[in-house]
Amino acid sequence: LTGHEYVNHAFSAESRLSHDHVLHLDRLLQSFWYDLDAKVGKDQYVVVLTADHGFAPAVEHSASQGHASGKVDGAQSMARINQGLEAQFGPGKWVMGNSGSTLLLDKQLLASKGQDANTVAEAARTLLLAEPGFAAAYTRAELLSGSRAAEPLFAQMRKAWHPDVSGDVQYVLKPYWMFAGRAVATHGSPYAYDTHVPILTYGPAWIGKGRVDTRVAVVDIAPTLAGLLGIAPPATSE
Repeated sequence: LTGHEYVNHAFSAESRLSHDHVLHLDRLLQSFWYDLDAKVGKDQYVVVLTADHGFAPAVEHSASQGHASGKVDGAQSMARINQGLEAQFGPGKWVMGNSGSTLLLDKQLLASKGQDANTVAEAARTLLLAEPGFAAAYTRAELLSGSRAAEPLFAQMRKAWHPDVSGDVQYVLKPYWMFAGRAVATHGSPYAYDTHVPILTYGPAWIGKGRVDTRVAVVDIAPTLAGLLGIAPPATSE
């Protein structure tokens, strides 16, 4: 089933290859249902189908639809940010790289030069937002304190950032932008084309027919299933 991820990365969700793969996926699901009917018994099970993310359109497709879009050359952006930091704080590669949508500062360099990490992170944030394609960025100090909580995308970015393993400046690209690379299309943004996924339930004896158009979330699945089973929801569920 996860093959659809690779098809969309290579050809985009708008491609005929992606459309063809959806048809194959539909047939696979049909065979699963038949197997469950045979091995478990019809009306004796509930199936939930969802996805971990959607997919951004290919930037060329977005441009054809009139959206401002483009590709960010990450290496060039990092080089310009480091050049700007060197002008302020002296020689050295202050930003080692980026990972998980965060800039990683060189802690050893900071210590050896006696520079404050928050000051350098704030400077890096300013330089990052001057680069084309970036929508928002917040420093470690801001994410910990919530000092910019009212600003765009802060809440989503705070949920995606962990103080023990994440970097020092969390960022997000503008809608319809992506990093340049081998992939034709990708995912990982807070926008609807990434976050709007299906949640389908099947179990005629358990669940009524119909479509729910009010907003629900993937985190609702676990407590919903617990309710159907008549058991307490998991302690960490929302």
